[in-house]
Amino acid sequence: MKKILFLHRSVGENLIRDGKMYELIATHGDDELSDFNQNTRVLRDADGSRKTDMVMPGGNTTPRDFAALFRDDYHSPLKDLTMEFDAIVIKSCYPNSNIKSSDELHEVQNYYRSIAQYLTQHADKKLIILTSPPLIPLLTNRANATRARDSTSLQTTAARKPTCYDANTAACCHLILTQTNSHHKLLRHD
Repeated sequence: MKKILFLHRSVGENLIRDGKMYELIATHGDDELSDFNQNTRVLRDADGSRKTDMVMPGGNTTPRDFAALFRDDYHSPLKDLTMEFDAIVIKSCYPNSNIKSSDELHEVQNYYRSIAQYLTQHADKKLIILTSPPLIPLLTNRANATRARDSTSLQTTAARKPTCYDANTAACCHLILTQTNSHHKLLRHD
C-alpha cells in the first residue's frame, strides 16, 4: 500500500471534488489518499476529516512556502506528517501564475528545484508537482502569461508529457487548462 498526501489550497479542493480524486485512488488497489487544505487547515482521508493547527510555512502554498517546508533545517508538525507519506503531491494556487518579471520566474524555478532536490534525498518518497493553473485572460497580460507558461518548463515538456527527475514527477495543470474548449480559451497563448 502507498500512502499519498496532497497539499493544496482552494483549487486543490476543486480537483478533489470535481476530479473525484478519492474515488480514483480507491480504484487502484491499496493506495490511500489523504489531503491537507491550507485554507481550512483540515486534514482529510477516506475515513473522514479533522481540523488541525498545522500550517504551511508562510501560511500559503506558494513555491516559496513549499520550498521552506522541504528544507533540512525546517521542522513542524506538518512536515513531520508529510514525511510519513510515500507520495507527496503539491500544488500552488493560480495567483502563483502571475509572474511579473524574469527574475521572479528564475526564483520560482529555483524553489521547485530545491523541493525536488530535497525529496530526491529521500529515496522512499515520490514527489508529484501539479503546476499552478493559469489565470483567466482578464487577470493577466501577454508577458506574465508567457512567463507563467515558461515556469512549467522545469516540471513538464512542451508536449504536455510528464517529465521525471529521478523519483519526481510533474503534471502540468497549466498547459492542460490553457487548451481551447468549445466555449473559450482559458489563458492567452500568444
